[in-house]
Amino acid sequence: MSTVLTVLGVIAGAVVLVPALALVVLLIGFRTQNARILGTMRRFNRAVTNRAQRAAGTEGNPTGLLHHRGRTSGREYVTPIGPSPEAGGFVVALPYGPGTDWLRNLQAAGSGVLEFDGRTYRVDHPEVVPIGETVLAEREARTIRAFNLEHALRLRATEQAGP
Repeated sequence: MSTVLTVLGVIAGAVVLVPALALVVLLIGFRTQNARILGTMRRFNRAVTNRAQRAAGTEGNPTGLLHHRGRTSGREYVTPIGPSPEAGGFVVALPYGPGTDWLRNLQAAGSGVLEFDGRTYRVDHPEVVPIGETVLAEREARTIRAFNLEHALRLRATEQAGP
């Protein structure tokens, strides 16, 4: 009986400890901008999380879908992002910094299409700004501090009639 309880205790401990440890590593990776940890997270998001965002862009969903073209391939990409409305457009926190592929694609093209909250917008003039200069500074202050976020993307937006 005590062997069974010991095994159950070890399993329960692992179920709690492994996610907690993963969260600590993730937090450290973002705070220090550790290239190895951030690269692993990017690959995971590209392979798993991004594909699970089927409801992104729909009404009431806080995640938007950014349609952009590859700067070298010319291929069409769709990337889930977390836009926050602000006067004249949107602002997006950049937890991985300003060097992500989707952002470089958007900057090279100068514009893209954003599906957000059931509406479609043409977004342009992508500008990387200090996150403290955006509406996120007050709305997401705790998250910004916890992850040591420094950059945000400001986009000018014009609503379109359809996709």
